Parts: sequence; C-alpha cells; structure tokens
Amino acid sequence: MILFIRHGQTEYNINHLLAGGDIDLSINSKGEQQAEETGWKLKNTKIDLVYCSPLLRAKQTAEKVLRFHKDTPIIYDDRLKERFFGELNGKIDSDYPDCWRVDFDEGNGKVKGMERLQHFHGRCKDFIDEISNLSKDKNILVVAHNGVGRMFKCIFYGFPESGNLDDYDVDNGEVLIFD
Repeated sequence: MILFIRHGQTEYNINHLLAGGDIDLSINSKGEQQAEETGWKLKNTKIDLVYCSPLLRAKQTAEKVLRFHKDTPIIYDDRLKERFFGELNGKIDSDYPDCWRVDFDEGNGKVKGMERLQHFHGRCKDFIDEISNLSKDKNILVVAHNGVGRMFKCIFYGFPESGNLDDYDVDNGEVLIFD
C-alpha cells in the first residue's frame, strides 16, 4: 500500500502563490499543526519505509508525521519534487488557471522554465513503477507536494475527464491511500 501526504501549509499556500520544485519553503505554524494531526492519524498504521521530496516543506512534514515511527527509514528522492513552474514561481495561481490543464503544453501554453506536464507525469510514473513491487508487501509513505499528488491520482485513476488537474487537488496534510 502507498500512503501519500501533501506537505503542511506554507506562506505561499496562504497567498495562493505557485512554488515549484526549485523553491525551498518552510511550513508555517498551521502547517506544523497539520503535520502533527496527520501523525496522530497514522500513529497506529504500520509504515515500513518513507520516500520524501528533498524540499524543506516536505522534510519538515515527514519529521512531524513520523514522530511515532522513529525507526522508519526515510529516502529523499528528487522525482518527488513539485513540478517546476519556471517564470510562474511566486505568481498568483488563479492568474494562470490553465497551467494544470492537460493541453496547456500545446501552442501558446509554453512558459519559460516550466516543466512540461508530460515530463512531470513521466518522473512521477517512473517513481511509482519503481516502488510498486515494494508496496505489495509493505506500507510505503510518500511525503511530497500537491502536483505530485495530482500525478499519482492520474497514474492510479486516469486523467480527469475535464482535462484539468485542478480537479485532483490535494489539501495540505491530506492523506491519500493507493492500493
């Protein structure tokens, strides 16, 4: 089984700003509280192994969630970083409502430095393919970002009919279970 957790809230989240895989932010006090609450929810869940984005917000969340699982090894994996938004980093997400549309990469949707959805999907799928055999016998916890959670949903459930990955949003501190 794969358990996925989105990192706790950051100041960028409060202000609805895009923060890609090259923006290293700390979780705020509400984010700490969310991570602690998630840790309590998972207190009695067996966790054999943890994979975590190397970005600070995910690391801080994993540390708080794992306080009841102190001996569980953590592996940091760059494939779990958030999608790279390039020149959209720090911009208000609602000003770019189409950046999570499946067809955004076509035509005029190209943004300097922004990771193409096809590439982002590929790196998330590569990660899932690699750990899928492990997850048959073990409970694997993944701590990462909203975009990664969206991609996991696409991999396990298919792309949303609307073509908009915003339909697969993951809340800060939310736990998803993929079996």
